[in-house]
Parts: sequence; structure tokens; C-alpha cells
Amino acid sequence: HWISSRVDLADEDRLGPEETFWDLTIANDRMTDAREVSLADLRAFVRGKRVLVLVHGYNNVLEDIVRAYSIVDRMIAAHVAGFYDAVVGYTWPGGEAPLDWFLPRRRAGLAGPRLGAVLDRLRRSAASIDVMSHSLGARVSLKAIDAAARGAVRVHFLFASAVDNESIEAGEKYHAATRKTGETLVLHSRHDSILKYGFTAAQWDLALGLHGPEDPGDIAAHSPNVVVGNCKHVVRRHGQYKSSVEVYRFLRRWMSGQVQGQFVTVPR
Repeated sequence: HWISSRVDLADEDRLGPEETFWDLTIANDRMTDAREVSLADLRAFVRGKRVLVLVHGYNNVLEDIVRAYSIVDRMIAAHVAGFYDAVVGYTWPGGEAPLDWFLPRRRAGLAGPRLGAVLDRLRRSAASIDVMSHSLGARVSLKAIDAAARGAVRVHFLFASAVDNESIEAGEKYHAATRKTGETLVLHSRHDSILKYGFTAAQWDLALGLHGPEDPGDIAAHSPNVVVGNCKHVVRRHGQYKSSVEVYRFLRRWMSGQVQGQFVTVPR
């Protein structure tokens, strides 16, 4: 099942007037059928389940999102089995032009609170909701959590986050969002060339997903529920998180309580 803030599910450039809900048929990482359903249908689907909601990043056409989410779904089943009963995809208009950054960034800010309202509704039915975002999807998911009720999201996974590296620190714009979840896991890699060059050129700042938080001491002092994982040994590309076996093995250990410390390195 999917949630969409786009026009007609597939429009990369336009926010729809309201969220729509879909039951997709996917074979060999390709969508073969899409049937629109109601929010009530989606709530029935997640009822009593531990749910993971996926939030993609910038510059993603629907075919790429379907492929990426299919990979994540398989990796979750293979390496994090037992922690989730359902995976729900979410799509927002992240654009399709590689050099178009500021319009998708603005739409991410608009889509976030709308997703937050949906998460509130789903939480009334689901046993728990976790959110996993990638790249500019972090702006969507952080704004969604900020708009949602405290505790609506249990765990927030931030992978390769294309938001400013100080933005989750005390007094900054996303700090409150990190305090509204049970736990937040930030994974970053210094080898991410998209963030190193593209984000820095566009924002004149460093991305959270490149080296982690700007001031680790601030996180240690003010954000005890935030864990930061350095993926320098296992992630060398912006989009590699979704397919890295080492990342999912780390997630399993972390979610099982086997990882100690607030700042850790993800092993090979």
C-alpha cells in the first residue's frame, strides 16, 4: 500500500489537493497495476501491525521509487525480519530535473505537515509506525513528525539526509521533531558525493548526511534519543543505503539493543 501527495500518483512536479491512497501490484520491481483505495482501507491494512513508512528523496520518477522501495522491502524481509509486519510507501513531488533543487525543496516543506496528518490517522490503527527517509525526504519526514502528535512515530531513520547539519541540534528548526519520536537514527557517510558537492553548492552549508551533526556535543547534551551512525566503511554512494547488507545488519543489531553508544561506526 502507498500514500501519495502527488497529483495522480506519478506527477513529479505537482502537489495534489489532498493525499490519495493506493494498492499497487508490483512484479520484478515494476508496477503492473495501481488501484486507488480509501484512507479507511489503508487503516484497515495497517490495523494492529508494526508499520514502516518509506519516504524517498529528490529527483525521483515513479518507476525509480517503485524499484527503490522494492529493494528496501526485500532487504527488510531478509535482514530485519520480525520487526515489521507491513511496509508502506509514500511519494511526494520531488521533481525530475537533476538541476532543479529549490522547487522540490519547497514542495518537501509543504508535503511534510500533510504526511504528518496522515501518520496521526494511521497511528490510531497501527501497533506502531516507524519512518525511514532518504536525502531530501528528510525534510518531508522531519516536518511530518513535527506536525504530528508526540509519539505518533516510534523510530525515525534518517539516511543521507539533505538537510543542514546543525538542523537537529538544540534551538534549530528540526530539534523539536527529534524529541517527538522514541528514537532517531542518523546514518551518514563522508563518501556521499551528491551531498558533498551538490548540497553544499546549493545550500552553502554541509548536509547532515555527509558528516553527521555539526556539533556532536550538542547532540550528546540535548538529544539522548538520537543515535548517529557513521557509514564510511559500508556506504560510498548517495543511494547505496537501500541495498547495503551491512546497513541492514546494523539496523537489526541496533533495534535488538545490541549496539551501545550514541555515536557509532557501522562495521563492514
